This record gives sequence, C-alpha cells and structure tokens, in this order.
Amino acid sequence: MFLNEIAKAEAGEPNVVIGNHEVWVIMSADKVIIEDMLYGDDKTNGTVPERTEISLAETKQLVLAWREAVKLWYAEHREDEDAAALTYARSYLN
Repeated sequence: MFLNEIAKAEAGEPNVVIGNHEVWVIMSADKVIIEDMLYGDDKTNGTVPERTEISLAETKQLVLAWREAVKLWYAEHREDEDAAALTYARSYLN
C-alpha cells in the first residue's frame, strides 16, 4: 500500500494522503509531511499538530528498509515457532 501511494506522488499526483489512528502522511513529488492527528477540541481550538517533513526519496528508502526488517524478523521467529511446534508434536506423540 505505501509503495503504491509513493508511486502516485512520484508521478506528480498532488497531496497523496494516508492516515491511521495516529498520524496523517501527506505526500507530494518533493516532500512528505507526517503530522499527528488531532482529536476532540484540538481539531477546532487552533492546536497546531506536531509534524515532521522529509523527502519523498527518504520516505521510500525508509519503507523499503522497514519491509526488509519485517521480513527478517518473521524469518527469524518462524524458525523459533517451527522448533516449538516440533517439540510439542514430539512430546504429544511420545
């Protein structure tokens, strides 16, 4: 999903926006703004949300690095789960 949205911004689509329950990510061809979501009265009382700005290229590199880290974590922990399942199966069969 993130790479698809980055591709839209790279292609020049203005104001590509992704949000979750914590932040808004607003992307354009040259920059990405990550901004805290505001709730309740903060949305209307003039509160300025915390934000950070990075380049679109930096964002893409971070997403790619994050995906690789997640793959590595699952690969490492899948071995632990497989070993635990095998130990359980052996104890169950004996």
